Amino acid sequence: MPLVDLADDTFVVAEPERLARQLTAPEFWRACWPSVRLEPYHDRGVEGMRWYVRGEFTGTAELWLEPYRDGTVVHVFLRADPASDPASDPASGPVAGRRAGRVRREFAVAVKSAMFAVKDEVEADRTVGVGRRPLPGPVADSGAAADSEAVAASGPVAGSGPVAGSEPASTVEPDRSGAGRSLRALPGEPRRGLSGEPARRQAPPADDEQQILRQTP
Repeated sequence: MPLVDLADDTFVVAEPERLARQLTAPEFWRACWPSVRLEPYHDRGVEGMRWYVRGEFTGTAELWLEPYRDGTVVHVFLRADPASDPASDPASGPVAGRRAGRVRREFAVAVKSAMFAVKDEVEADRTVGVGRRPLPGPVADSGAAADSEAVAASGPVAGSGPVAGSEPASTVEPDRSGAGRSLRALPGEPRRGLSGEPARRQAPPADDEQQILRQTP
């Protein structure tokens, strides 16, 4: 097992194309791991890159950009051993173990700090909790509006008109004040004229008038 066996994953809300240009640049990794030099041997484009590790440590490294939802999961792998023969190292026993742990931690902290710096840079304009692609808004329920428009266009509903054989609606004429008054009296109510006062019945003709009417040819 190599002395440094590192696997780091970071989610960044950005396209793989944008991250690939920045994370495959040699200067990025020189700032991240100054004790080693990365020599590319497999350029995978927007999916990442593979390198040989040279310098104080030798081994391999890989960058894999995995699209996920509205962002990218950045995977970084490093497998390396010291360039010198571990058997010839004067440090041995517990001292060598503590040194190995410190080296692994330095590589891990360096790459995680670099990934967080990239994440802060590309997500600077994004509101916390909001994705890169906005969520679709609520769809307006046009069913009720369409139904009401269809009913209005189709005219009166069948059966809503006057029933055959029923009395027609009362005629309403406006009086002088502008208010409508019905000419049809309700049952048990005296018939009223246009003035609103009860209509007076005419008295029957007198007897002499009836005789004159009878004699008239």
